[in-house]
Amino acid sequence: MGAPTRGAPRFISRQPPGTPSRPRRFRAPNGATAAEWPSARVLRCRHAMSRNAAHTLHGFAPDVTEMVPVTVPERLDELQRRYDVGPPIGEGGMGVVHRVRHVMLGRDFALKLLRPEHAADPQILERMHREALSAARVDSPHTVEVNDFGRLSDGTPYIVMELLEGRELSDELQREARLPWDRVAGIALQCCDALSKVHREGIVHRDLKPENLFLVDRPGGEDFIKILDFGLAKVAGSASLSRAGMAIGTPSYMSPEQCAGEATEASTDLYSMGCVLYELLSGRPPFVEASYSEVLIAHITKAPTPIDELVPDLPPEAAALVMRCLEKDAEWRFESADALAEAIRGVDLGIPERSGTRRIPESRRRGAPIALPAPAEPSNALVWTLALALMGSVAALSAAFVLVRPSTAPPPPFAASTAPQTFLLTTDPEGAEVRIDGASRGRTPLSLTAEEASAGEVELSLEGHAPRRLRLAPEVRGTVRVYLDPEP
Repeated sequence: MGAPTRGAPRFISRQPPGTPSRPRRFRAPNGATAAEWPSARVLRCRHAMSRNAAHTLHGFAPDVTEMVPVTVPERLDELQRRYDVGPPIGEGGMGVVHRVRHVMLGRDFALKLLRPEHAADPQILERMHREALSAARVDSPHTVEVNDFGRLSDGTPYIVMELLEGRELSDELQREARLPWDRVAGIALQCCDALSKVHREGIVHRDLKPENLFLVDRPGGEDFIKILDFGLAKVAGSASLSRAGMAIGTPSYMSPEQCAGEATEASTDLYSMGCVLYELLSGRPPFVEASYSEVLIAHITKAPTPIDELVPDLPPEAAALVMRCLEKDAEWRFESADALAEAIRGVDLGIPERSGTRRIPESRRRGAPIALPAPAEPSNALVWTLALALMGSVAALSAAFVLVRPSTAPPPPFAASTAPQTFLLTTDPEGAEVRIDGASRGRTPLSLTAEEASAGEVELSLEGHAPRRLRLAPEVRGTVRVYLDPEP
């Protein structure tokens, strides 16, 4: 199966196939003329029921008369007492979105409802309920407002949501190729504001990506972001959508723990946010591989190309915060969305990241630096297992991605090597001088043999930062990363 691509065809249907319907007249409510209903603009609305979960919406009241012929499914008759229901403005394989106007309030909304054939699927029902619950619990101008949730008499669930006019961030990126830091910073701060409130409610979004970030049209043209699609959200106190050992999300933006089917926390969203920032700035996600399974493996085993190599004019502090979001170990990422926002503001002010946003966990500050094991090349069995799981998941969840995590088998024994064992010593920030027993060995990142590094005391020094002294074990392998605290 190929890697995800942009620009997939949008829907062009006005009526859900196979839905019983009859012609009826649509009346513009409250005496409004049809000219007062949008007809020339292109709108976009979101729902998690199609492969793309993104659809072009067209105005549905031609600017001709007050009485416009409209075809509306009979099953929506019961909603007509509260809403004037227009024809579909968006649809996918799992559901349909109608534009509606509240009869008493005269306000427009988006009505999302499942197709009848999916109304009995418990997992799809749970996703729709979770989307409504999550959005309703979060009080933020940067999440979509949910106004109503219920079921039709035939059991079909529906959500009445805020109707948005604008475009997806992915469309903006496709048009612009990449965005400048100043603009990305403004978008990121709005996302952080929303995520801070989302996480305080015990919710993890788990599917942050440019397609789920919506640029709302506003006077003056300034960027105003809405985070969409909480259908995959993990909600504290709710049943899990996935079993242990299963991964769920969109591969290009999934954290290593998501890819491995492990527990997800707020730091998962911060990793995904790092993927989004990386793509907005460079024009490509952190990992561009030949297939979905290889993308998953890369998130777990590979280091992304440093963002400043792709965007040389990026402020160093901005590059550092993006790469920190992409740390494999969740403990090395930012502690919260608020901490990420503080780091972003620090870049805007032209000051280096402060210790408040680059705080080292207490358990690591006093202990030895962590040695990350060198990633082993994934076995063919793992690749095939991931690929097969992917094929099944696309049919099951469309926009979501589900796979069964294979059991970890010990690698076959290898003959002992007589070559010196090396590892990579790096610091954050990089460029620290490395001395072993007083003798200078170079600056980080620096490749050393385990034998020479463990022979004496290692001292790391960088102007403007407190020096670090440490001793390394002879068994050190892979990458050793040491954070340097700024001087008081």
